[in-house]
Amino acid sequence: MNRGGPLEQGLPKEEILKKRKDFRRVLEHGKSWQSEHLRFFYKKANQRQVGFAVPKRLGKAVQRNRVKRLLREVYRMHRHAIESWQILVIAKDGARGVGLREIEREFVKFLDTNQKR
Repeated sequence: MNRGGPLEQGLPKEEILKKRKDFRRVLEHGKSWQSEHLRFFYKKANQRQVGFAVPKRLGKAVQRNRVKRLLREVYRMHRHAIESWQILVIAKDGARGVGLREIEREFVKFLDTNQKR
C-alpha cells in the first residue's frame, strides 16, 4: 500500500470538515454560491478543507451516500485548484439522480467563479 507518496490520491483527514462548529462557522461567516444541484458556502482559511452535507429529504441512505461519494470524488479530482479555503458543499433536492459529470461541471463552475475573488 502506498501511503503519502507522490501517487497518493486519497482524501486526507485533515482536509475534511466534520465538526458541527466548523460547519456553522462556514455557514455564518462565509459567502454562498449555488448551482442547479449544489449549494456552496465558502470562506478564506489557513488551510484547504471541505465538508459535505446531503439532507435526508434527498432519499434513503443509499441515495444520500451515493451523492456524498460523488461529491468527494469531484473534490478529490479538483482539490489542487483550491488554495486556502473552507468549503461546505450541500446537495439540493435534484442531486439524487445526477451523475458524476454534471456534479463535476457545477463544481468546476463554482471554482472558476469564486476562486478569483
